[in-house]
Amino acid sequence: HAPTRTMLAAFGIARASRLACGSGYRIASTARLFQTDSLALSSGSEAGSTDAGSSRVPSTVVRGTYAGVNVAYAVTHGDAQRGYPAMTVAEMCDALDARYKQKVVPAERHMMQVIDKVKSAEDATMAARAVATFHASKTFLAASDDRWGLGGIVEGSLISTEKPGKRGGLHPNSLLMFVEKSFSAGNAAAAVSAAAKHHVMGFKVTREACDLLLAKCETATQAITVYELWRSIGGANAIDEGFATQVVSAAARVGDTDAAKRWMKTFQASGVEVDTRGMDLTEEETETIDEGTADETHTVEQETEEEEVKK
Repeated sequence: HAPTRTMLAAFGIARASRLACGSGYRIASTARLFQTDSLALSSGSEAGSTDAGSSRVPSTVVRGTYAGVNVAYAVTHGDAQRGYPAMTVAEMCDALDARYKQKVVPAERHMMQVIDKVKSAEDATMAARAVATFHASKTFLAASDDRWGLGGIVEGSLISTEKPGKRGGLHPNSLLMFVEKSFSAGNAAAAVSAAAKHHVMGFKVTREACDLLLAKCETATQAITVYELWRSIGGANAIDEGFATQVVSAAARVGDTDAAKRWMKTFQASGVEVDTRGMDLTEEETETIDEGTADETHTVEQETEEEEVKK
């Protein structure tokens, strides 16, 4: 009986091994399938698209350089199918409004696409409104309505759409892109306003964006607005010699010499030097007409009387 028991034991071990391997394979296969489904759903939710299959098509990455900084955003297959790349700013704003009505929240990349389409002053204004609407809607609806898929647990699923550590606002370089596009379109006011109202727009103010604003602002009022903005963000220590020089240089460049001199004295009084090389701080001199003295002035009547006396 001993050999029989040994053979049965060996058969049992082999069968158990096959079952273990088989069940392990099935578990692994299930995990891979679940991961694929999860990835597709997560990508579709984050992208603001209800078509999860479109996320499997590689996106087109659009890159640009603004004030020496590289900025990139994606155009997905779904975006291309909806015709977003060929739309104007007005047309895409209408398309995004339709998404809001359908409770399909736009994505950050859609705001970048809108900004990149800006070609006129009116475009810049419409793009600013679109960005502000996106930020306000995302903030409000994420806290009040989970059906927008902005956070929490998807109903009937164990998949969370909440992304740990995901920033609440737009990409830090979005403001840089908007500023340069607005200036190129001839809407300096929109560029400065977007930076000053960054909390409403969802933009993050960076030193590069402020440098660009000062380099292209059109009035001394815009320059001082940028100065006050950067000082409110970084405090007094954020105003170094380089930034102070740019503020004074901006005022001098737009022709407000009085403001430039006044600001330069203020900076120097606070211990911040200003490099005035290359600045024209000379005031325009007004020409005065020399009308002579009272003794040198003669009227026609006086000359006539003098001639009569001599006669």
